[in-house]
Amino acid sequence: MAVGTNILFDPSKEELAVADVALAISVGERPRGKARAAVGAAPRDLRLLAVRTIDPPSRLTPPGVPNSANAANDPSAAYKLPETRATETGPIPGVWKAPRGGAKVAVLAAMTRKVMASGGIVDEVLDGLEGVELS
Repeated sequence: MAVGTNILFDPSKEELAVADVALAISVGERPRGKARAAVGAAPRDLRLLAVRTIDPPSRLTPPGVPNSANAANDPSAAYKLPETRATETGPIPGVWKAPRGGAKVAVLAAMTRKVMASGGIVDEVLDGLEGVELS
């Protein structure tokens, strides 16, 4: 996931709640036989299979409404204030607003490069999967 230009792997739920983008990257390894298991063997032959963006919770949360514009707080003032007629307003201090516009292509490219880097995330995940015994 990314927040701005900061890339996080294995985010906590709090970090994921403010994400600008969450990315699912599918990677496969071309089999090389049993010789690869030896120490000092050639790096993995990785293939990028798919990249999919996932709507993080921050995109699914509606923007906040300040109490001064909330008709539930004062129903008689609901139509007196012009800002209450607009469903979305500009930036208001102290009110969170969901990010708009999606992630920049450079951030997506950086995330993909970091995942595919030799000795990076993919190697950690594939090494962990090799340690799983299926019976």
